[in-house]
Amino acid sequence: MDKRKFYKYYNVYYYAFFKVLIKKGPFYILKRLPSFLFHFFFGIIIDYPLIIILGPKNTKKLYFALFKFRCKHNLFLKEKNLWLSQTILKNIYKISYVNPNKVKYALQLGTPFYIQSGDWDLKKRNLETNPAVNEITVRELFVDKIPYRETKQYKEAIKYHGWGKSSWFKTRRELDSDFEKKILMYYNIKKSGYKTQEELKKQDKNGDYNIMNELRVSIDRNGNYILENAGSHRLAIAKLLKLKKIPVVVARIHYLWAKSKGLL
Repeated sequence: MDKRKFYKYYNVYYYAFFKVLIKKGPFYILKRLPSFLFHFFFGIIIDYPLIIILGPKNTKKLYFALFKFRCKHNLFLKEKNLWLSQTILKNIYKISYVNPNKVKYALQLGTPFYIQSGDWDLKKRNLETNPAVNEITVRELFVDKIPYRETKQYKEAIKYHGWGKSSWFKTRRELDSDFEKKILMYYNIKKSGYKTQEELKKQDKNGDYNIMNELRVSIDRNGNYILENAGSHRLAIAKLLKLKKIPVVVARIHYLWAKSKGLL
């Protein structure tokens, strides 16, 4: 490995460090300095010598064997979960196309691992028997033709949040704008089809479109698709419009399913 490849390999550490520094501030870094130093010096002290001694291919095999072991036994620290999401997952994310009707479950567990064992998938919610609030809103708006200010979700936002208290909406105008965007989204998808974030970015270069904002799903131990966190509005719209397929990224795979498919 030459110097150019070596420095390119460690750019991810510098990038992650300064990204957290800008976003969280110096006090956040100081509190977690041992963790940052560990990740950085682990690479210099262990990664580079291993590559020299074993060679790139054998080092990769060794790390993959360790990764399989960690996935099987959930040996991930809380901070490591964050690093996986921001560095590894960003590169793993690939666009897949699925029938929206196959996404029958939902789950909110925060930042996901890519491969994870345990019973996390048993906590999923059935969207057919227990639909998300956003799915109910979509049906109220486009099936029942209820004005958005008369929807259950809009009324609850005003009743429970109050202006200035909610982390989402500080004024009624912001709440109105959010509903108007969702209505516009429905008609755009109906007219032009469901677009990927990359396709939307070409249409609006100033918009915040990236692959991390795609509809994210998990795959449980039986191969069922589970909606991860945000995206229930888009999923409900796709189902209502009877779209045959929509773009998604797989954010989490259960260890047992990955093993049964020969992925590990």
